Amino acid sequence: MKSLVISLMVFASITSQASVLSTLTKKVSGAFKSKSASIELVAKGDIDKSNMDNLIIRTNSDMGRGEVLESFSHKIIEAEFRNLDMIETLEKLSQKGFNDHFLEGVLMDEMRSVAIISAHNHLILKKMSKSERAEYLPQHKKNVTLALDEITSKISASGTYSFVSFKALRNIYMDLQSLN
Repeated sequence: MKSLVISLMVFASITSQASVLSTLTKKVSGAFKSKSASIELVAKGDIDKSNMDNLIIRTNSDMGRGEVLESFSHKIIEAEFRNLDMIETLEKLSQKGFNDHFLEGVLMDEMRSVAIISAHNHLILKKMSKSERAEYLPQHKKNVTLALDEITSKISASGTYSFVSFKALRNIYMDLQSLN
């Protein structure tokens, strides 16, 4: 009987320690959960949960390892430049009848780049007060609208619209009214 009581006490102690360890592990892992940015969440319509505003935005020069952009006005201008690059590639690809695999790859990268900077800028604007964002909002709307207009006017409905970048841009466009 004495050994049974001791065995139960040891079992209870081990169970209690395991429970405490499990709870502690959950709390510690929760503290270190990744808050990485996700363009995929933007594409799914979860713009506010995407953490895209946490990104470090660089100029597109030097193969994407360009200068870090700190100023929001510089980020708006960078978005415009990326749009222009994408539009130029779209035009070249259109002239080749969308029959150039290399340019298609470049276009997909540029579309993703435009979607990422647009999502980043969008979330930064959402965090600004109405008066703060008044200066940047017209250009942001123009950038997003131009990107979508160019994509939809040049690319046929051959399934290209299913790309994450297009869906992300479409969801940003649909969320523009929340910034007014």
